Formats: sequence, structure tokens, C-alpha cells
Amino acid sequence: MGALKEKRRLYIGSFEADLYMPGCTSLKSKRMVLSRYKSRLRARYNVSISETGGYDKWQRAVIGIAVAGHTRDDILRTFERLSEFTGSFRDIEVLKEETEIL
Repeated sequence: MGALKEKRRLYIGSFEADLYMPGCTSLKSKRMVLSRYKSRLRARYNVSISETGGYDKWQRAVIGIAVAGHTRDDILRTFERLSEFTGSFRDIEVLKEETEIL
């Protein structure tokens, strides 16, 4: 038998953001903005993302993002990138962000 592989610890991070979309005038326009935002995040950062609040508000949404990594630093770097990307997305303003690592 070969040598035992070292067991690597897996960390899970959650990133939650309260978003404001001032240009949205209906739930349909909000869904279009969020859809574009979520698909770009998934493609660029390989994360799981879901709208978790503000469903019936035209200009507000709460999104939750899950990230997995082998080190806390990996997850923190991903959080920084997510925050920068979200802040630079032209149709969205970030009102509040919260992060947690398990």
C-alpha cells in the first residue's frame, strides 16, 4: 500500500451582501440586473450564489454566496475579490456586507 495521504481541512465561507439597484423600476428589471450579476460572479469566481432576501422589492436584494477552500486565506482573498467586483458592478450599490468562515 502507498503512503497515506495527508487529510486536508476544508473551510466554508459565506458572503452576504445587501444590494441597492437604483435604476430598477420593476421586479422584472431587478431580475435582469441580478441575473447578469449572478452569472458573471459564477463564471468568474466559481461560487454558489442565491438571492436570500428582498424578493418583493424593486430596488433591493440580499444575496448569499458560498465559497469553499483549503485555507482561510484563500477564502478571504475570494471575499475581497467578490467585494471589489460587486462594488464595481455599475447597476448595483452595496449597502452592507457580512462574511463568515466555518
